[in-house]
Parts: sequence; C-alpha cells; structure tokens
Amino acid sequence: MIHKYSLADYQLTIGIPQSVAQKLSLRDEQGNLLTSFSIGGPGENGEGSFLGQIVASRTTNLWETEGDATGSWVHNKNLSRIGTIELQIRQIADEIIELAQLCDIYASIQENVEGLTLTINSSASDESTPMVTGVDCYIQKQADLTLAETAGLLSWTFTCGQVMFYQ
Repeated sequence: MIHKYSLADYQLTIGIPQSVAQKLSLRDEQGNLLTSFSIGGPGENGEGSFLGQIVASRTTNLWETEGDATGSWVHNKNLSRIGTIELQIRQIADEIIELAQLCDIYASIQENVEGLTLTINSSASDESTPMVTGVDCYIQKQADLTLAETAGLLSWTFTCGQVMFYQ
C-alpha cells in the first residue's frame, strides 16, 4: 500500500483507451489524441506538489487457512487481484482541474467503454519506477464539490479489475 502525505515523489499516470479518447475527441494542446494524463511528480522546478495521498488496495486476502476438527488445515490461495485505488488530493492546480474534468467526462459516458489504466510511479530517483498499476479501472466515486476559503480534500475512488504491486 502506498500511503504518503506528499506526492512530490510520485507521479500518477492515467491511461485512456484509444477508442474512448477518439469517441470523446480528447485532444492535448497540440491537437494530438490524448491517451494518457499525468499529475504529481517532482514538477518542472523539482519542488513537487499535490499534497494528499494515494491508497491502493486489494479487496480480498491472498491466502486463507481452513482447519477442521482433526487438527489438519488447508491453505487456500486466492487468485483474485481486484481492488481499489483512491486518490485524495488537497490542492487546486491546473492538473487537478483537468483530472476532475476528465473524471466528469468519463463518468458521464452512457455506454459500456473500456476501463482506464492507473499507474503510480516513484519519481524519487532519476528513473521512474512503477509502484502500482490498476487495470480496467472505473470511477466508483467522484470527488465531492467543496467550496471553501481553503482548498478542500478532493477524493476519487476507482474500482479496478486488477491491482498489481511492484515493490
């Protein structure tokens, strides 16, 4: 599980299926098809930003042990890798506004579409290292709208068909 209060050492990349990007006409500033979107990391000035946390978890135990009256036991391995990735961010920036817009657009699609791919990379060193990947992810809960004097906590939950840890 990743549980860190400053996301300056981590970058979240959201992979958008090409068919969805084409259907929604998602384009970057240069007019290219937008098939990925990243937030966090050290930033251009190396100082980092995006205070909050990312929590990736699986919904089931990997191993279970069953015993019986004779004192014997059996270990059962669960092959399910389904889980959730929760983003909690307490900062308003252009990237967060774009993330909120992307989530709103994706959640408004009325037909069945391919899921997103969420990848959390450690950018603490010169090389980006994958930490967690969520495959076939859908928005389970969108961020609440918070209007206040200071930046509120924005929290998105994604349900994932597979959560893979690379620690």
